[in-house]
Amino acid sequence: MNCIYHSDREATVMCNEQPLCFECAKAQNREKMIEAIIKLTLITIPIIAAMCLFFKDKINSNSFAVLELAFVVGGIPFGWMALSKLTPDIFILPLLGWIIYFIVKFFISLFIGVFILVFKMGKNIYIIVKSIKFNR
Repeated sequence: MNCIYHSDREATVMCNEQPLCFECAKAQNREKMIEAIIKLTLITIPIIAAMCLFFKDKINSNSFAVLELAFVVGGIPFGWMALSKLTPDIFILPLLGWIIYFIVKFFISLFIGVFILVFKMGKNIYIIVKSIKFNR
């Protein structure tokens, strides 16, 4: 079986059910690494840093409490996005129902967001490390 992009080269890897040669696999792996770096540096780290700066004067205890609170509050958008994938796109509620819905969704995303934030950071770091090892 030959590479999908280079008909003269033998495919060495299957990616998304498409045969790729070594050079194409390396290029695609590099793209995934760049995407993971962008996600990690432009989304998760600034959220945590902003939360740390916001809470550092508000908590008079150790820096671990500031970091812990930053992760909890910084995880809210990640929890919110995860819950949005689970809820149906359209459903009809009265105004009071929407208020209750958003309050409940906020508190659930507060609790699950920190775990999803840590998972996504770990996943992106894993992709970066795996890509660096592959590109050597």
